[in-house]
Amino acid sequence: APDAMFLLDRELRVRFVNHGLRGESMDELVGSYALARIDPALRGPILECYERVLRTGEPAQFDRCVRMPSYGGEEVHMLNRVTPVRDAQGAVTGLAVVVTDVTAQRRAEAELQRSERTLRTVTANTSDWLLLLDRERRVRFVNRQVRGQPGVPVPLLPIPEH
Repeated sequence: APDAMFLLDRELRVRFVNHGLRGESMDELVGSYALARIDPALRGPILECYERVLRTGEPAQFDRCVRMPSYGGEEVHMLNRVTPVRDAQGAVTGLAVVVTDVTAQRRAEAELQRSERTLRTVTANTSDWLLLLDRERRVRFVNRQVRGQPGVPVPLLPIPEH
């Protein structure tokens, strides 16, 4: 699986991992403290999340933006989904953590936001009326009021076919 999947006990020791995120072997990771390879300055929010899931039994998730040597030192966005693991009586015995690289998605979202800001700037600053109509000729977008009524359908004559 492209996602890294970890099974942690209540002491946050790795009990299972399908593969490391930084090129570590499974043998290196199994038995180690889950946060050992994370910069101590960045551990606080992660530890807080893990402890909250252990305490409440409610799943949680968080994003982390990190530089990864295994990605050529590039900054990557990692979505971490944390789920409680329960025994037969329902007691929380550990955590299942799935880490997904969402870098491409986050970059696409940022580009879409930049594009939308540009479009809003252009449409807000043109002296022309810009309308977007659907197939039923209902106004779906107008950049400014038309006759004092924004978003009101404008009756159009049928377009003659040639």
